[in-house]
Order: sequence, then C-alpha cells, then structure tokens
Amino acid sequence: MLSNMNISHMFHLVPYLMISTFIKCMVLLIIAALMQIYYNKLPSHTKHQFWLVLIVLVIFAPLFSLLIPPGSFPFSVKSTDLPNTVPVLDTVIRSYGELDNHVQTALGMDVSAPIRQSTRQLFTWQVVCGMLWLSGLVYFLTRVIIGQFGINRMRANARIINNRNIMQIRNIVVKEFNIRRNVQVLTSSSCRVPFTYRTFKPVILLPPGANSWPEQRIRSVLMHELAHVMRFDSLTQQFARVVCAIFWFVPLVWIAYRKMHMEQEKSCDECVLDRGVEATHYARHILNIVASARGRLLLTGIYFSRGKRNMLEKRILHLLYFDRLGIISKKWIFIVTILLGVLLIIPVLASNPIAADDKEYIMHDNEELYGRWVNLDYFSEKRGLFVVLAYNRNGTYEASFSDGSRKPPYIGDYIVHDKWTDSEGNIFYKYYATGPGSGGTKMMGEGYWLARISDSGKTFESVFSAIDYADEIDPESLKHVYMIYYRQ
Repeated sequence: MLSNMNISHMFHLVPYLMISTFIKCMVLLIIAALMQIYYNKLPSHTKHQFWLVLIVLVIFAPLFSLLIPPGSFPFSVKSTDLPNTVPVLDTVIRSYGELDNHVQTALGMDVSAPIRQSTRQLFTWQVVCGMLWLSGLVYFLTRVIIGQFGINRMRANARIINNRNIMQIRNIVVKEFNIRRNVQVLTSSSCRVPFTYRTFKPVILLPPGANSWPEQRIRSVLMHELAHVMRFDSLTQQFARVVCAIFWFVPLVWIAYRKMHMEQEKSCDECVLDRGVEATHYARHILNIVASARGRLLLTGIYFSRGKRNMLEKRILHLLYFDRLGIISKKWIFIVTILLGVLLIIPVLASNPIAADDKEYIMHDNEELYGRWVNLDYFSEKRGLFVVLAYNRNGTYEASFSDGSRKPPYIGDYIVHDKWTDSEGNIFYKYYATGPGSGGTKMMGEGYWLARISDSGKTFESVFSAIDYADEIDPESLKHVYMIYYRQ
C-alpha cells in the first residue's frame, strides 16, 4: 500500500503533467482549427471520427510526458522541483515501507516519523494544484453519475410500447441497418423527446405522445435513433464524458466533445436522408417534436438550455442545405489534410515541455564535491549514519560504515542539477541520488540532496529529503535529514 510519501509524490507530479498536457492540447487545437477550414463539407461521420480521434489523443499527451525525457520542446515550462519525470514516477511506485532498521535508526524515526515529514510537505503549490485537479475530477464525474441516475430513474418509470405500427417499423429498420443487438422501444411520461442510451442492450425512449405520431414521423425518428445504435454513439459519448472529467482543465476536450456530439446528430440525420426521407419533411418533424416538449430538452443525453439552441439550428440548416455530391467531391481534401495533420501531431505528442530547466549540470574535473568525506562521530554516537561518503568523478558515490561488519559499501548514482556560490563563498550543490547500488540496501540517499561546502572546502553539510529539494541548509528542520562531514 502506498504511504503518505508516495501520495505526496503523486501530487507533486500532477501539476507538471497538467502543464504539459495543456500546452500540447493547445497546439492540437490550433492544428484542428486549421484543418477544419478544409473539411467543412465532408460527411458528418468523417468529421465525427476526427473529433473522436482528438479526444483519444488527449489521453496520450500525459502518457508521452511520462516516457519522453523532459525539456524536449521549443518553449518549455521552468521547474526546479522535478529533475526528471521518469525517476519521480519510479519514486512514486517504490514503497517506503521496507526501510531497513539501521536506516530508521539513522533518521531517528519511529513508525510515525514518515507521516510527520510528509505532512509538512502537503501544502506546496504542487500539492494544491493536484488537489484542485482532483476536485475538478470529482465534480465532473459526479455530474456524469448524476446524469446516469436520472436516465435510470426515467427508465424505471418507462413501459414497453404497445403500438404495433411502431414495433413493425422498428423491426424493418433494425434489419435494414443490420443491427444484431436486441433494441427495446419504451415510452415514459418523463421523456420529452426521443433519445437512445446503453450500448450492448440499447433502449430507445419515446415520449408518451409517440403513439399518435404519423407513420412518416415514427419511421424518421426510429431511423435516427437506430442509427445511433448502429454507430455505437452511446459508448463514444460516455467515453468522451469521462475524458472531459479527467482533463477538465483542457479546453480542447470540451470543444471536441461538443463538436463530436454535433456531428453524431448530423450523421444520423444523414442516414435518414440517405433512405429517401425528404429533408424538409424531416426538419419539420424535428421542429414539431421539439415544440411539443416543455422545459429542458433531453436530446440523446445532452441538455439544451437557451444558450445551446444553436446546435438545433445547425442541425436544421444542415438538413436543408445537405448536398451529398458536394460532400463526396471534397473527400480527397480531408485525406490529404489528415496526412499533413499526422505529420504535425506526432511531434507534438512526442515532445515533453515539463521540467525543462532541470537539465543536468555539467560536472568538471575540479568540482569541490569530489573526494572523501568522513565524520567519525557518527560511528561512535549514531551507529545508523554512514561514516564515510565518497563522491567520484564518474557520477557514483559510496556510503559506508568504518567497521568491518558493514560490508559492502552502498554504491549509488548522483546527478547534479545545479551549482552556485553565495556571497560568503559557500558552494552549494543540488543533486538527485539514485540507487540501489551494489550494497543492495534501500537507504535514505535515494532522493533529493542540498549540500553546502564551506570552510575553504573542508566542511560538507547537507540536508536530504525523499520528497523534494530543501530551500536551505537547516539543521533544525523536521522536514529534512541534516548531516555534516569533513574532508579527509
């Protein structure tokens, strides 16, 4: 089970993934806007697929950010807290519950010590940003669940329609669309307009006045709703809603969802027109159904308030000006545009704009950090702490006890991310140490270090944290482990 430290690491990772995903999706949105100029007269089902693909690409944006090395983007977001996404992800997965006894002694910890240290780290801006994302996720997922409960409540009050004419038309259209799933047609007093829900056991809900509809209207409505069933639109809608809940901070997902839903409706309308229904008659049926409904309109699971009436207007205009020949003649433009779009989209997804400023510091041969540092007091007074630290030029360091019973020494890697000198001549190193090494020991050295070399290079002071870098060398800090060594 993940400890509190692991949870803190997750929250520290969230804001960088949010920034990376937001930047990538804004670039994708610009590409989509440019492509939309060329595919305006393409079939609606093709445009529906285009927006669905964009929603899927949003999911891959953070995944690529976890796998691609950071900083590979022309304009990158500065960060001093995340040296590398992959090591941090590894730290999130690693459990801290298996620390050796001598490490706990070295840290002076009891069972509650890690909780105390992680609690002091919960109120960083990264954690606040992660909590904000989690709050948005819970809010929008709650809306999806509430909407589903509303449909289920409407379903509970529904009854099987007993109109023989409606059932005959349903059977004919089901065979015409080659739908092998069992499709129920129900009527409910709380249903205002026809809509379809469920994917594998689809249900079409009709308002109670459907029994008195003319045969042409019944056929048009059932063809439209069964076209949704044939195209699995209920599944793609639910998928898109969940993606919107997860990536609520990305404008692209909301734009793509709205466009995708609009193209779903237009695609089903085109299916009706393709089967010989006059556009003007079909548009009149839609308007009559909407006019007979009161209150908010539930059209295929989406509520239309007064601010969203333009979607219905676009459907009517699309019906009246629908031109199949003009659409087909421009399909090659879409193919060419898709190919160009792929050439642009792949580099965007493969880039990683997070943590660009955390590039490795280039070490030189005369670094003050190199050499052997010793504190014999740790052997006599604090048996848990390593007595000897040795930093090598090849990027490895050794930590060992001075007695022969503690063998072999711990060997790990370290990566220096920054170095500077203050006004008093003290030299500071900020580095990330990895492991485990040949000693096979999980020790406190796996994490973030801030070191200060003073007294003309003779004294080595450092603070360690498994969460992030310290702001200063503070021996009294409860958040970090303080150590002092002397050059041998």
